[in-house]
Amino acid sequence: MIPLILGALALGGAVLGVGAGAAGVADMNEAKEIGDRDASKFQEVALLVKALAEIMKTPVLDNEGQLNPASRTIQAKYRTLGGN
Repeated sequence: MIPLILGALALGGAVLGVGAGAAGVADMNEAKEIGDRDASKFQEVALLVKALAEIMKTPVLDNEGQLNPASRTIQAKYRTLGGN
């Protein structure tokens, strides 16, 4: 009789373990979705920082006091940043 009770307890424990494992898989899937979403945000911010650094390094005026043509290149290069 005792082995039967112990077997039932072990089976019950296994069922609980499977349930906990399924919950763990669901948590991992949610974490992956959050990670993917944040990774794309991080990439966008990194590109914005790169663009800002390039803009800050580019003089507004050339040696003749005219608008620097490089600023048009930067404008074209980063035109689509920020959803514009």
